[in-house]
Amino acid sequence: MKRIFTLIIFVAMLTIGGFAEAHWMEFTEAVDGTKAYWDVGTLTYCCAGTQNSASLWTKYELPSGDYWIDHEELLRSTKQQKLVSAHHYNSKGVVIYSWNTPTAWTDIVPGSLGDRLFQILFSEQKTY
Repeated sequence: MKRIFTLIIFVAMLTIGGFAEAHWMEFTEAVDGTKAYWDVGTLTYCCAGTQNSASLWTKYELPSGDYWIDHEELLRSTKQQKLVSAHHYNSKGVVIYSWNTPTAWTDIVPGSLGDRLFQILFSEQKTY
């Protein structure tokens, strides 16, 4: 009986832990080899049916093995983006730099990683 109870607890812990996992989906690779991902489980749109803005977590893996995990927001009506927070890790997963001060809204540069993400998130909608 004790084994069954232990097994049930173990399975429950795995299940609960699985919900907290990020689900990274690659959306592009830059010329320099940087791979860009977005966490499909964190995407939220605002506001009330207009889907004028999107909020999500992204990950950028550099060829060196370092990576960034960022919380980003994109604004459809003006084609702009801002960082809510950014976290830089080395190839071993140790934090190098982290901040949680949102940046100002900036224009999305045509052909950039941000532009590719914008196209994916708002592909069925006209901008401006």
